[in-house]
Amino acid sequence: MTGFKKFQYLGQLCQEGHQIKEARVPCSSLLTYHRELLVTRLRSIQCILDNLFTCGFFCQEDVEIVQQTATKADQVRKILELVQCKGEEACEYLIFIIYKVCDAYIDLQPWLKEINYNPSEDVTVMKVVNTDPNSWPFFR
Repeated sequence: MTGFKKFQYLGQLCQEGHQIKEARVPCSSLLTYHRELLVTRLRSIQCILDNLFTCGFFCQEDVEIVQQTATKADQVRKILELVQCKGEEACEYLIFIIYKVCDAYIDLQPWLKEINYNPSEDVTVMKVVNTDPNSWPFFR
């Protein structure tokens, strides 16, 4: 049987008997394509806001805009909108936060596997701190 299999993040296309060719799909495109999944499954936003602010992707005004948004779903939509305006590095950092703080974002771990997420060298040097109180060891 001959066929193609596509992985969202790495954009790998493989055909039986042929070598795999890799080309990364931009993280901004992943956030757009999987927007509704992220809106429904991303429950805790404080850790994301803290890390985006600490690493300089968000300013205090960005954080306040998100916090003043009425519903959790709208807050996630606002985060996605702001991150995409900040560029590709900010988009990958958001996904990296979800990857690193797996306790807080357990519902999104299958999604990371689905998109075959593997952090780039650029983002792995960036610090991520788990500030989600619900996932800290002493709250379990």
